[in-house]
Amino acid sequence: MTKPFAALSALILLLGSAHAVAADAQTLYLPEAAPWSNLTGDANGNGVFDDWAAEITKRTGLVFDIKRAPSARLQQALKDGSVDLAFGVKSTGTASFVDYPACPVASPVIIIAAKGFALTKIDDLYAAPQGVGVIRGVTYDQAFDENAQIKKSEEANVETILKKMAAGRLQATIGSGVSLYYQAKTNGLRDVLADRLVVGKIDACLRTPTGKSNTPVVQAMVKALDAMKADGTAAAIVTKYVGDGWQ
Repeated sequence: MTKPFAALSALILLLGSAHAVAADAQTLYLPEAAPWSNLTGDANGNGVFDDWAAEITKRTGLVFDIKRAPSARLQQALKDGSVDLAFGVKSTGTASFVDYPACPVASPVIIIAAKGFALTKIDDLYAAPQGVGVIRGVTYDQAFDENAQIKKSEEANVETILKKMAAGRLQATIGSGVSLYYQAKTNGLRDVLADRLVVGKIDACLRTPTGKSNTPVVQAMVKALDAMKADGTAAAIVTKYVGDGWQ
């Protein structure tokens, strides 16, 4: 065999092997939401769900083709069945069209006070002169949302709320512990956060369209995620991006 022919044969074999790997890759969709995924300029990596996928690959040999989409669009894609595998947070009102076969981490929903404002019970918020920062259009906890005695200040984003808390223009905020602690860490405002109350939880899960969670691929992922929950790996990956204290 001539050298050029041997080189060509090797290239064909290489391309064929790459095609086989790509064909075996499982398409996994991740929401464009920090710190879960789609981070830019973060020295730790691409996000919690990206690292979960990499850990599943180590444990199972499954290969993933990672794709990203806005959270609302991804939820709709699960509903119409155009997406088979996705990570995301468990949402109310989705039980009829989404299965959640594994949820290795639960982020607490917390009301957290700015340093210097004592918060031991929900009634303490009644005395907050500027009130509690909330994101416009977001629902949190029914009891909190419907409590008219709590002054609420609607803001565009968590960063704005935290900066107002640091400046004494808001006394507290509410949200996912993971998201709040991540934003505080990213913006150098962790020392602003003090007393907190846990009012609920948000599960971070593997998601499939209803009726599509019994495939061999999904079951292998579930086994890996359950093990990651049991041995603390899933939570440790969250801590890597968010820092201590989010639980």
